[in-house]
Amino acid sequence: MSFFRFASVLLLFFLTLTALGQGIEFENGTWSDAIRKARKQKKLLFLHVDSPTCTQCNEVATKGFSNSVLREKFAVNFISFRTNTDAELGKRVLNRYEMKGIGSLFLDTEENLLFKYPATTSYALMYLEAADKALAERNRVPINVLEKEYVTGKRDPAFLRNLIERRTQLTLANDDVLDEYVRILPPDSLRTLSLQTFLFGQGPVLGSRADSVMRLDRARLNLIYTSVPYEKAIETNNRIISKTAAKAIRERNSILAYRTANFARGTYDNDIRRGIKVFDWHLMNYRRGIGDTTGYLLATTWYYDTHLMTVGVDSIRRVDEEALQKRLNMPSKPGEVRVMGVVARQQTGQTTRELNEGAMSFVDMARRPTDWGKALTWSTRALEFSPDEPNVMDTHARLLHKLGRRPEAVEWLQKVVNLQKERVFGTPGGFFETTLQKMKDGTL
Repeated sequence: MSFFRFASVLLLFFLTLTALGQGIEFENGTWSDAIRKARKQKKLLFLHVDSPTCTQCNEVATKGFSNSVLREKFAVNFISFRTNTDAELGKRVLNRYEMKGIGSLFLDTEENLLFKYPATTSYALMYLEAADKALAERNRVPINVLEKEYVTGKRDPAFLRNLIERRTQLTLANDDVLDEYVRILPPDSLRTLSLQTFLFGQGPVLGSRADSVMRLDRARLNLIYTSVPYEKAIETNNRIISKTAAKAIRERNSILAYRTANFARGTYDNDIRRGIKVFDWHLMNYRRGIGDTTGYLLATTWYYDTHLMTVGVDSIRRVDEEALQKRLNMPSKPGEVRVMGVVARQQTGQTTRELNEGAMSFVDMARRPTDWGKALTWSTRALEFSPDEPNVMDTHARLLHKLGRRPEAVEWLQKVVNLQKERVFGTPGGFFETTLQKMKDGTL
């Protein structure tokens, strides 16, 4: 064999290995092109929505997508596409599929929702599991067919119940149908255990018709709560809280917002301090949701200074260490895969994120140096918890810039860029580098 022929074979070999090592391959054309390709090849659609600002969120997703374990599943069954929340497509799908932000959607070629994963992760098996759930849905009657039948007046109980269950499964709003379902049921069925259990599983909005029916027999409802797995009870309460909070914001209903906060506080009846914190958080979030900037800044200052700045870094780390040790000492279940990194910094990470979110909200909403100075104390505390967290360092730099301390701000943001390059995790010319250049040019 000649040298050139040998070199060609060797090159082909390495290219094959590289291809086999890739994960999900995303389309480079338009979304319309992706749909046409999926129809032609009789495949489904996988659409991931990135963040235009959270570089780390996008890179975490990219790391998960690049895992070779995903390659065959997605190549055989899906045409994959990426957009972001600022793009026209991103805005449209967030509204249509009731997404609050970044995440992944599995759709058929008529853009009917099959499954929704509203988050990003580097853990590739989560995407594999989501893909399997979407594939299991592909032969069912599409959700939009049921929606059209509902709009045209179909109201029999069996149909409504099916529509409710499908909406719940896809994490879509279902309370209008749920109230309609309860309204048309015969009176003698409203106090049955089966109906009360079904309504419990839907987590109806507080004060709605369905909620009132669910609570007709309080003693039995308490029995349902205690008879289901603990995780199911938490899931139901969270669904009730999130849906009622959204309605309160949508209707600018302060009474409903207070009721939501009070219900959330009651879910921590064994931890009074945590309950008060949750109560304050919901009222703060309501103020932001309705655009009450003055009320939000006041509520946020109270919340962070009262509940987070009084917590010591060492005490939070001890909580994480105790949780990790407890998890390590538990016997493994057959086939169980333990992700210890999540357990190791759960409270530390959560506190960091919360402090950073509060500080960043003041970057966006506050207009007074005193408010920026207050937020700077929060970002400083977040850095004590997580000193190498790029998003926290970015927030810290922005607050310093707001306060007129540009050299310090540039220094902090340069650290972020350097850190990203060291980790080989950033994209050249990405969000942080662009922000740094604007800060240096005085155009931020």
